[in-house]
Amino acid sequence: MGLDAFVRCRCWEDGTYHPPPPIPAERIGVVDGSLEPLVDGEWRDFDRWKRTACAHPDMDAACVLAELTYFDALPDVGTETVLLDEGSGEVETRLVSPAEFAYVVEPLRRVCQVSVETGNPVVWC
Repeated sequence: MGLDAFVRCRCWEDGTYHPPPPIPAERIGVVDGSLEPLVDGEWRDFDRWKRTACAHPDMDAACVLAELTYFDALPDVGTETVLLDEGSGEVETRLVSPAEFAYVVEPLRRVCQVSVETGNPVVWC
């Protein structure tokens, strides 16, 4: 199960990108939370520009790509949980500690914080 999300930076709205985009600004818009060309056939040059147009890679202020490989679902902390090691197929039953979810919780917390700071929504992929 994946928890992939991103928050777009404000560089487009604030005009803090450089160089100018390869297509006219009126043909660029926000679609499903992502800055995109509005005309088919303009993706290649636009994507190349967007990768380095500002200090944020791909104009994403924050993103998280979290893969929950060991759990079918997030169990309640402190409960007995059955874990399946997908590599070996072995099953283990034990208590789940809060620290085991830091790899998921901390990036998600950061994405939510950046959403509040930029005013842009979290986009779940």
